[in-house]
Amino acid sequence: MKIWRTLPLAAVLMASVWAAGSAWAASGRSPIPHPPANVTPTYQAVCGAQGYGSPGCQTAIVSAMNNANRQEGGLKIVLPPNYRSLTPAQQLFVITNLNRLAFRLPPVPALSADANRYALQGAKTHTDPVVPGVLSGGQVVYGWGSNWAEDANVLAADFDWMYDDGIGSGNLDCYATHPAGCWGHRDNILTDWNRLLKGAGWQTLPAYTLTAGAASAAPAAGSQNPSMAYEEIVAAGKVPAVFTWQAVLKSYPHGEKPVTPFDAVQKPPANGTVVRWRRQAYIVEQGILHLLPNAEVEASWLRRKPAVHILNSLAGHHVGVPSLAPFHTGTLVRPQGQSATYLVVDGVLRPVTVRVAVKLGFSFRRVIRAGRPELYWPVGAPMAATPAYVNGELLQFSNRRETFVFWGRRLHRIPNAVSLQDLGGTVADLAHVPHLLSGLTVGAVYSPGKPWLSDGTILRDQGRWVLVSGHQLHLIANRSVLSQLGAVRPQEFPVAKLPPCPGEDPCHNYNTARRGLRWAKISDSTPVK
Repeated sequence: MKIWRTLPLAAVLMASVWAAGSAWAASGRSPIPHPPANVTPTYQAVCGAQGYGSPGCQTAIVSAMNNANRQEGGLKIVLPPNYRSLTPAQQLFVITNLNRLAFRLPPVPALSADANRYALQGAKTHTDPVVPGVLSGGQVVYGWGSNWAEDANVLAADFDWMYDDGIGSGNLDCYATHPAGCWGHRDNILTDWNRLLKGAGWQTLPAYTLTAGAASAAPAAGSQNPSMAYEEIVAAGKVPAVFTWQAVLKSYPHGEKPVTPFDAVQKPPANGTVVRWRRQAYIVEQGILHLLPNAEVEASWLRRKPAVHILNSLAGHHVGVPSLAPFHTGTLVRPQGQSATYLVVDGVLRPVTVRVAVKLGFSFRRVIRAGRPELYWPVGAPMAATPAYVNGELLQFSNRRETFVFWGRRLHRIPNAVSLQDLGGTVADLAHVPHLLSGLTVGAVYSPGKPWLSDGTILRDQGRWVLVSGHQLHLIANRSVLSQLGAVRPQEFPVAKLPPCPGEDPCHNYNTARRGLRWAKISDSTPVK
C-alpha cells in the first residue's frame, strides 16, 4: 500500500501483512475500530516554524495524538523523558507501543536483532520490510505485519499511520471502491496477536514470542525525509531481545505511567483570556491554553485585556505548546542581550528598523523588553519597506473588509466564499496584515482561471510543478516532462496554495468548484496540448 500526503515535507507510506498457514481479512486484524474520518495534522504550523527536530514540534505532535485518542475513548500517552536521546529505531518502538497501550493492548516486549535487520533492509530499499519463514535462530514465523514511511520524523510517520490513513488521506490503496486498503498501517500497529492466532484456530501452537523490528535510513534520491520501517513478528519459541519495553518503563520517573486516563473536560475560558495557575500564565486560543513565557509577554497581553482568570487546577483543560511568539501582530520586541528589534507579524519575529515599521503602517507605543529568546520563537527574514507577498497568497487587511489574492504584483479581490474555495483556501489560510499600502495596486476581481492564471503558466507548489492549460491544472510528473515543456526556472511562479488533489486518484479529472480549475496528469507518455 502506498500513501502520498502533501505536507511541508511530503510523506510516503506503505504497509504489508502476512500469516503462515492461514489468512484473515485486513479489517479483522485489529479489534480497535477505525476513526470515523482522518484526523487533521494540526501540528504542521508549529513544526514548520520551529523545525521537525525541535522539542516544540515533538510536543505538538503528541498533543495532536492525544486529542485524537480522547475522541476515540483511548488513553493519554506520555513520552519517556529520554525519548529525544533514543535512536530513531528505538523511538519507533516506543511510540508504537504507546499506541497499543493507549487502546488497551499489551505492548510488544522487545526489539530483536533479526527483526531490526529486516526493518533496515526495508528502510534502505524504501519499501515494506519482508520477513522470511524462519528466523536466523531457527524459530518458525507464524505471522508478521510491517509498515514503511518516508516522513519528516518518527512521530509524524506514526501520526499518519495511526490517525490519517483512511479515505481522502492520500492513501493510493484506499478509496471508496476499494476500502480494504484503508487503515492498514493502523491495523498493523494495533494487531491483537493473541486474539488473532486463537481466532485462526491456532490454539495448539507451541509457545511463541511477539517481537518487533525498527530502523531508519537515509532519504531516497530527491527526498528530504528519512526512510523508516517497522514490523511486528510472531515466532515460535524464544527470540533474543536487543532493546526491551522494561528498559523503557524504567526511564519514567517514579510513579509516572506511560499512559493515563484523560481528565474530565472543563469548559475553557473565552478566547484571548489570560489565565493563571500557580505562577504560570497562559493565553487561551480556541479552547487551548498556551504558556506565556515571561512577565513582559504577560504584560503585553494584559494591556489589552487586564482581567486574569484564576484556575484552581489544570485538570480537564487542554494545555498546548507555548505560543509561537506570544505577542500580537504589530508589537515591537527587543529580546534581552540583543541589539536587534523585531516586529511580530502573524506569530513570527521579523528583524526591522523603526523607520520601516512605521512605513509599513504598524503602530506601537514602546518597544517591549522581552526576556532571552525562547527556542520556540520563530525568527523570519528581515522586514523590507515593501511587503514581499507570494503569488497565490490570501490576504486580509485590518482597515478593509475585503479578502484578496496576490498575483503578478497586484491584489485581486475575492468576491465570496465560493471563490475562496475555488482557490483551495479557507478562512484559516488568510494572512492578516495591518493595512493596504497606498502603493499596492488592486486589480480586477478574481474570477476562476482569470485574469492571472493564463495558459502556459508554470506554477511551483512545495516541490510540485503544475502547468495551466485550458483552465486546467496539469500535474507535471517529473523534471523530464518539465524540460520537454521548455520550462526554465525563472518562468516558474511559486504559489502559496493550490486546490487539493483528490485522494483516490491524485490530480486526475478533478473539479474544485464545478466551474473552476480541473486537475489532470501529465506523464512522459502524455502529449501536452
